[in-house]
Amino acid sequence: MTLTKKQAKALDLLNNSKLIYYLFDGSARCGKTYAIIKFLCAYGYKYQGIRILIARYRFNHAKASVWEQTLLPLLKAQYDGHYTVNKSDFIVRFSWGTEIWLAGTDDSDRLEKILGTEWAIIFLNEGTQATFDIFNTLKSRLNWQGVPLKYIVDCNPRNPSHWLHKQFINNLNPQTKEPLPAMVLKKQCRLNWHVFDNTENLSKEYIEVLESMSGVKKKRLFDGIWCDSVEGTVYRFNREKNIQSNLVYHKMFPTFCCWDFGVMDDTAIIWFQVASTPKKGKGDKGILINIIDEYSNNNQPVDHYVDVVMKKPYSDVQHYGDPAGSARSQSLESWISKLRQLSGNKINVKYTTGHTVLELIDNANDFMPYVRVSETLTPKVVEMFENWSFQKDKDDKVPEGAKPVHDEYSHFGTAWYYGMINRFPIKNTFVGKY
Repeated sequence: MTLTKKQAKALDLLNNSKLIYYLFDGSARCGKTYAIIKFLCAYGYKYQGIRILIARYRFNHAKASVWEQTLLPLLKAQYDGHYTVNKSDFIVRFSWGTEIWLAGTDDSDRLEKILGTEWAIIFLNEGTQATFDIFNTLKSRLNWQGVPLKYIVDCNPRNPSHWLHKQFINNLNPQTKEPLPAMVLKKQCRLNWHVFDNTENLSKEYIEVLESMSGVKKKRLFDGIWCDSVEGTVYRFNREKNIQSNLVYHKMFPTFCCWDFGVMDDTAIIWFQVASTPKKGKGDKGILINIIDEYSNNNQPVDHYVDVVMKKPYSDVQHYGDPAGSARSQSLESWISKLRQLSGNKINVKYTTGHTVLELIDNANDFMPYVRVSETLTPKVVEMFENWSFQKDKDDKVPEGAKPVHDEYSHFGTAWYYGMINRFPIKNTFVGKY
C-alpha cells in the first residue's frame, strides 16, 4: 500500500512526543486506520517490549476489520518471520517482546482482562460506537514507564453532539461542557480525513460509489462531515427542524415536568411547554412543544430534587413520571411520596400504564415534528435525541422489535416518552397518581 501525504502527516503527529490523545476522523476508506496500525507496529519496534491495545465496541467488528483486513496483511508484508499470532486470544507477539492485543468492550470477560493490564498505546477503533465512560475507563489503564504514551481514536463522523466532537473539535469537557484546560489541549490533536486523501490506494469505481450516496450517509462516509442523524436512533430528530436558539419560558403556556426516577441511579428531569398554533395543513397538530430546561444527578436524597425543582420559576407545573416495574415499585413509591410531602403537594407525579416501550417511543415520535429544543438550555436532551439508539445485532443492524440501548442517554430518553404519553395519551392509556 502506497503511503499517502495525509498518512505521512499522521505519522509525524503520532511521533510527536508532546502529544498523547488523537482523533483521526473522516471518510470511509480514507487511509486513517492503516496509518495508525503502521505506527503501532513501528512504535512497538522502537520501544521494544511494550504492550499495545486495539479495542472496538464490538469484538466481531474489530476482528473482521482491523485484525483481518489491516493488521494481519501489514504484518505479513512487513514483519514476516518476526512475529507469532495467538489465534484464540488474538494476541500478536513480536520477537523483540512487544505485544498487540485485540479486544471488544462488549465482551465482559475480555474487558475485565484488559482492564487488569497496563498499556503503552491504546487504539480505540470507531470511537463513535463507544461511550465517554468507556473512553475514560480505558484511559485509566494507559501507563508504561519510560515510553511516550499514546491514546488514538479513529472514526467516521456522527453528529455534532457526540462526546468525541465535544472533546476534540469543540475542545469542551463532554460532561461539564466547560472549556478544556490549556494543559489538556497541549496534549491532544485532531486530524480530519477525506476519501480523496487516499486516491492512490482506491479504485475509481469505489470512489464513485461513495460519491453517488446521498443525504446524511454521503456527508459522513464521503465528505467526512459531522452531521445530523444516526442510523438506528430512537427518536426521529432533525436539527434543522427541531433546534431553535431563542426558546424562553412563557407564563401563558402550560408547563410540564417529566421524570425518569433512578432512585439509586441517575435521575433525569425535563421541563417542557405546549403552545397552540394555527394549523398549517394536513397532518399538522397545531401545537409547538418547547423544551425549556433539564436536570440530572446521581444518587441524591429526595430533598435534593425537591430543592432543585421548587427553585425553578415555573408555575402550575404538572409532573409526569416513571410507572416503574414491580421489582422496585415499593421503593419508588416511597421516594415519590416524599417528593410530594416535602414539596407541600406541589410535586404530585402522574403516571401511565398499558403500553410497551416501543408504543411509548412511537407515540413520542409522532410529536417530534413539533418539538423545539435549544442546545444552550438543554444540551443533554439534544445529545440524547441525536445519540440514543436501538440495540443492534452482530451485523450492526437494528432487528425488528429491538429495544433502546441502556446507556448514558437512557434516563433522559425514558423521561421524554413518559412526558409525551402523559400529555398526549393514546388509546388504552391508564392515568394514575403515585
